[in-house]
Amino acid sequence: MIPMKMVTNPMKNTSIQQKIVWIIMLVSTSSLFLAATFFLSYDLVSYRNKVVHEYVKLADIIGTYNDASVALMQREATQSNLYDILRSDIHVKQAAIFDLENQLFSLYDLEVYQQKNAEGPLPVAKVVAAAQRTPGYQQDMVDFDFWGNSLQIYTTIKDGETVVNTVYLQVALTEFYSIVYRYVAIYIIFFVCALFFSYFLSTRLQGLISKPILDLAEVAKKITSQKDYSIRLKHKQSEESEIKILISAFNEMLSEIELQNESLITAKEEAEYLAKTKQEFLANMSHEIRTPMNGVIGVADLLSETTLSEQQKKYLNIIRSSADNLLVIINDILDLSKIASGKLTLEQNAFYLMNVIETVVASCLPKLKKKNLEIDVQVDESLPQTLIGDSVRLNQILLNLFSNAIKFTIKGKVTIGASLVRETTEEITIRFFVKDTGIGIPRSKYDAIFGSFTQASNDTTRKYGGTGLGLAITKQLVELHGGKIFLESEVGRGSTFSCEITLLKNKEEQLVDAVAEEVKVMDNLWQSALEQPGTEISEVDLKVLLVEDNEVNQMLVQTLLKQWDYACVLARNGREALEKLRQEDFDIVLMDLHMPEMDGYDATRHIRKFEGYKAEVPIIAMTASALKDEAVRCLEAGMNDYISKPFNKNDLYEKLSHYTREHSS
Repeated sequence: MIPMKMVTNPMKNTSIQQKIVWIIMLVSTSSLFLAATFFLSYDLVSYRNKVVHEYVKLADIIGTYNDASVALMQREATQSNLYDILRSDIHVKQAAIFDLENQLFSLYDLEVYQQKNAEGPLPVAKVVAAAQRTPGYQQDMVDFDFWGNSLQIYTTIKDGETVVNTVYLQVALTEFYSIVYRYVAIYIIFFVCALFFSYFLSTRLQGLISKPILDLAEVAKKITSQKDYSIRLKHKQSEESEIKILISAFNEMLSEIELQNESLITAKEEAEYLAKTKQEFLANMSHEIRTPMNGVIGVADLLSETTLSEQQKKYLNIIRSSADNLLVIINDILDLSKIASGKLTLEQNAFYLMNVIETVVASCLPKLKKKNLEIDVQVDESLPQTLIGDSVRLNQILLNLFSNAIKFTIKGKVTIGASLVRETTEEITIRFFVKDTGIGIPRSKYDAIFGSFTQASNDTTRKYGGTGLGLAITKQLVELHGGKIFLESEVGRGSTFSCEITLLKNKEEQLVDAVAEEVKVMDNLWQSALEQPGTEISEVDLKVLLVEDNEVNQMLVQTLLKQWDYACVLARNGREALEKLRQEDFDIVLMDLHMPEMDGYDATRHIRKFEGYKAEVPIIAMTASALKDEAVRCLEAGMNDYISKPFNKNDLYEKLSHYTREHSS
């Protein structure tokens, strides 16, 4: 250690080396003092502003949340709201709401609640007693009383220029000052320790350690920039043992980091492999399940067009209903898997708002008619006609809620609608809601029903069916939009599911020219929902190449094509399809994707390399996979369109009609 006399009188009889040490000490300690003081002040001011901001925001939330209750003079409701919001915040000593006349309307007092030692809002007598210690009305004021150990906030809530209410908060700053004292203590300890440590290093190590440290810093910088953890620092035999230990420790640390990095890379590769394997498994399972499902549903449709007895019709309806239920389960499981793996992303396209709502209603009209339920559509007229967002996922959310309401409603009415919540120049938040007069849900089951494979009770599952996946998917889709889902229900009286979703405004009116066409499409959808499908239109002299390896699907599609007067030629794999195309001309190709010898992707790529007319033949993929990636792959391979198995025969007919007309024109 340095003798004490050198510390008490450092500049007397000192060498040049000692003078340099003290100059370095003066510069380093001054810089350290200024930097530490600055960051301490900055942290404290930042934390102070954060505290003020949080409680100003809390006051604004309280005022906004209770504006209707104050306007309607619902004192008990406001009192209850204050308790619910503030009871978990032990720092709020007192809160009050002043009404339109600047008179005390409701009060929360922490001291009284603690004395009361019970749950629930204060009775009126307690409110009056506690009000005697409450400051009077003031407007928009923040008073940070440093010595008084409290923060007082007045926040005025306005509707335009009209004052709705004013919220007063008194917040104890105990935690703030605890942090202040801790910061100051740490600051003093740190500064003193740094001062002595700096002096020690300057006098005892000086040049001995500066060179190795600089080398170490250079190596660390190189490792940081190159991300190469195989680099090692070498030490000389003449260096002090401390330096050798430091270098060895540094090299050991690099070795550990390198091993961890290799482990992370391996784990990442394994995770990617597992994710890929999972996707391939889902794709294969989707194909293997949907392919026979297409045959079951398709043949059931064909059978329904034949002459059947009443008992046969009953059995046929059971087959079709069971197949539809199984298809819903498959789709739900695939959706959950895509959301969990992060594969599900939201599109940002312009769409017609009423088109989404009317599509949901139209698709459920047969169920509504069958149960003789009334339908009510309530859409706020102030909402814009067109918006930017993912209309497909929005449709899925509303369809799940609407179908759910129909399922659990025996008689009465189902209401679907949308209302404005708030809007800015760029965005608009809309509350979509579905209300029914069904069986209702116990409050104890509110959280549970949004879980996977969960319904309100086992009796519900047995009586109404379903897997309990619909609401779980709906909740996750709403949260994927950054929104929230809400539930209000009363057993035996019905339920109201609602969700708030923020969408972009369509400033450029991208859909103005397309709205008329969408309305026309919707008219057709409503008509098809209300009536049975009409008579197919004959397509004379049109030839279709069907590329399909599954015998049931071959029979199904060939039967449909024959009904529509299409000439059909069958190919059982991609190679056979290429041979048929070289020998004959076709107006359109229906291409299965997964086949032996050559799949639909490779066959399509070869067809697009043909010369002349045959290279442009329309190709519609028939895929049993519901994965989004597969649809993209179809288009990338050169196919014009795709239809998922099991398909609706009317959808297939519309696609055939569209592409044969387009190709022949």
